[in-house]
Amino acid sequence: MRLLLSVTSTNEYACDGCDAAYLELTPELAQCALRRIELVKAMQAGDPQAYEAYFWDYSVVYFDPNAEDSYLWESRFVEDGNDSLLLSDDAPTPLETEIRSTECNQMRVTEGEIAFTAIPKHGSHYITTGSIGLSTLREAAGITVAA
Repeated sequence: MRLLLSVTSTNEYACDGCDAAYLELTPELAQCALRRIELVKAMQAGDPQAYEAYFWDYSVVYFDPNAEDSYLWESRFVEDGNDSLLLSDDAPTPLETEIRSTECNQMRVTEGEIAFTAIPKHGSHYITTGSIGLSTLREAAGITVAA
């Protein structure tokens, strides 16, 4: 499953060219995220003040969909308030000239979703992707849930 994720800055700074994120949500990555969600739930059972956990993770590629040669993304970027957009099989991947360097890349895990955070290279602020919920993670992992 291929996703295009929205990106926001955690303070007044811009996203420094990391205005979108591309993620190949493989079954293995989805299963890993689901295991991490279970770890957060176990933490919360032992300490009700536990809210989230962070894990080093470089699965997301941050890029600038507005780069000079990024005509491929114009039809894919819809500002409809969604955190993520499922990409079709024929959708492009970010071009090398669009990809931006980041540091301290992490997966943020809560009891019901994941998101990704990073610091733009040479930056001093965090950027955060939109979240991916349990239903999307389960679908990517190949898990069916009875209604």
